[in-house]
Amino acid sequence: MSTLLENLNLPQSETVKTLSGPMLVLAGAGSGKTRVLTRRLANLVDNGVKPWRIVAVTFTNKAAHEMKERVAELIGEGINSLWIGTFHSLAVRLLRTYGDKINVDRHFIIYDSDDQKQLIKRILKDMNKEHDAGSVRSTISILEAFRRGAVHKLFYPTDLVWKTYKDSLKEFKAIDFTGLLEEVLRLKPFIEGMWDHVLVDEFQDTSRIQFDFLRMLVPPTDNICVVGDDDQSIYSWRGANPEYLLRFEKEFKGAKIIRLEQNYRSSGNIIKAASQLVANNTVRRPKTLWTDQEPGEPLTIAVLPGARDEARWAVNHIKQRIASGATLSQFAVLYRLNAQSRSFEEELRRAAIPYRLIGGLRFYERAEIKDLLSYLRLTLNRESENDILRVLNKPRRGIGAKSVEVMRNHGRENGIPLFQVFRDPPAEVKGATRKGVEEFLRIVDSLTAMVESQPPSLVLQSLLDHTAFFGYRESGNDEDETRLENMNQLMESMEEYEEEHADGNLHDFLDEISLLSAEELAEGEEGVTLMTIHSAKGLEFDVVFLPGWEDGVFPMKRRDEEVNMEEERRLAYVSITRARKKVFISRARERGLYGPAFKMDASPFLHELPRDCLQFEGGDVPRERLTEISGDLFASIKGGNYHQSAPSSAPRAVSQTPRRPSPARESAAAPAASTSGLTAGVTVSHPKFGVGVIKAVVGEGKMEKAIVSFRNGETKVIVTSFLTPN
Repeated sequence: MSTLLENLNLPQSETVKTLSGPMLVLAGAGSGKTRVLTRRLANLVDNGVKPWRIVAVTFTNKAAHEMKERVAELIGEGINSLWIGTFHSLAVRLLRTYGDKINVDRHFIIYDSDDQKQLIKRILKDMNKEHDAGSVRSTISILEAFRRGAVHKLFYPTDLVWKTYKDSLKEFKAIDFTGLLEEVLRLKPFIEGMWDHVLVDEFQDTSRIQFDFLRMLVPPTDNICVVGDDDQSIYSWRGANPEYLLRFEKEFKGAKIIRLEQNYRSSGNIIKAASQLVANNTVRRPKTLWTDQEPGEPLTIAVLPGARDEARWAVNHIKQRIASGATLSQFAVLYRLNAQSRSFEEELRRAAIPYRLIGGLRFYERAEIKDLLSYLRLTLNRESENDILRVLNKPRRGIGAKSVEVMRNHGRENGIPLFQVFRDPPAEVKGATRKGVEEFLRIVDSLTAMVESQPPSLVLQSLLDHTAFFGYRESGNDEDETRLENMNQLMESMEEYEEEHADGNLHDFLDEISLLSAEELAEGEEGVTLMTIHSAKGLEFDVVFLPGWEDGVFPMKRRDEEVNMEEERRLAYVSITRARKKVFISRARERGLYGPAFKMDASPFLHELPRDCLQFEGGDVPRERLTEISGDLFASIKGGNYHQSAPSSAPRAVSQTPRRPSPARESAAAPAASTSGLTAGVTVSHPKFGVGVIKAVVGEGKMEKAIVSFRNGETKVIVTSFLTPN
């Protein structure tokens, strides 16, 4: 016992020694909860509890593996009979063992997310419903929301799909991930009383069905110990609900509450800043995180002109610290949205600094970006069959695989490149397929005609207009929202390239990104870590960069969704507490994540940080600098869906993306004079969108664009050369 209590503080020791009854351990960030949980488990065994009568539940396989390793060091051979695992792995183990009691075949197969997509797609197709990728994702999203109680049955629109899906799984002797937890609950009469003690890690992330599962595991003695922190509950989008932690005593009468408030990870300033920030939440258990470490460096706040400047600023700080002896693995860039990675990837590559992108594809490897680049490459090289085959049916044009093979064979037999075959396809290609091929040709020909005379960004914009953003704008699901963000980031990348290379053309741009993409991190090589804040949960780094602290980005708002400010604030708390020694927070005065580049307001979270823990880049400056915005370029945009403080109120993606104004124009009180003669208030016509009124004009020359409020209710950003004054 004395060994198990070594190097523990008083609350930690109390947790390890308390072996009976319900107990909630409120474990703040960096408070040593894993060590406490594993030692308590070992102490149960030391006190005579049979290992097979203990079940410990974690939220990730990695955490379960780590717990097993730590406990094995403490108890030795008994580890093999312990029940340690995630909710899903424990459910599988129970169903394999006892499934026959509820008519579940013990040899069932598990359908992962890809299997689920394929099955839903076949069901929709058989029902003659839309079964494109967006429709499949949307259907799955509704199904999963329904299963976790987020959609009321009365409003559930696909009952037949749901019934067919369930019947198909049963027929195939398959269970999907959610189904594992649904099925295991039916085992309650057969497994009650199997365990004497239940331990749960990361309890704040429990969903309704997971809590029901835990309830089933708990013995009549209520010997359950849960460890969690409501301030770190950041997964509501997948059903997690901190409410179960907040009302633990109501569920388990007489529960003991222990607070682990000493942080062993971070410096004093980091802890103070994070604690004061999250204290603004109203629905939380009060706790006071503290550390006996020195205050350390203050948190640095910087306001930069745009996303590229933000990334360069961060990379410069990384280079300075590397020169002083820091290693690359000590640095992390944690962002709210995956689309924010692009500027950091490019700047790190330009600086020849290796990096690791965690939890996502590198920017130029993302499918929607590769699709756009394939179209653009075809304007320069029509013989690239890989590019042709990649985008021939994107968006869908009814060109089937058999028809494609007919045309490829025709080309090979006659020595004709595939693109040339499209000009005069064989007789077998007819009807909708022929029309689809003709549409594809029109788009590529139209883009090719622009390449010599127009900047790359306008060629890309024309492509987006021709393809209606591949249909991603209409789907409304989160995955397609992310694809739109990435498309807009490619546009911003092009515009930045044009600003830096006055004579640069599309060929040069494609060459540059191809060379950048080829510089991959060697196996085992150190690198700066790039990841979303959600992916960083449970990790720690010496130095953390937190970009994008702007209202609408962080806290994030999508379309007309209500912002969950409390969860967004918890996410900010998690991001700050990933750092051991230093935190850099930055925001851009202007950002184009959501289509047009808008002037950005500071994140309200910046105002909630304690003044005495902060320093501003370039010296100590007044708090007003946090909300400084140069110029008022979009002040006249009052109608439609636009407001000056977008993107929180702006549409997610628009027809055109204006170039970010240069620093000189940025500081001006008004936009430069229009080179087309068009000004705010002028009524104009567009061949596709009809009649509208100009709200503002931005840019100049070939890049001049107008923000137009059309009579159909839409607000678009359009190159002025496509507008005709009425």
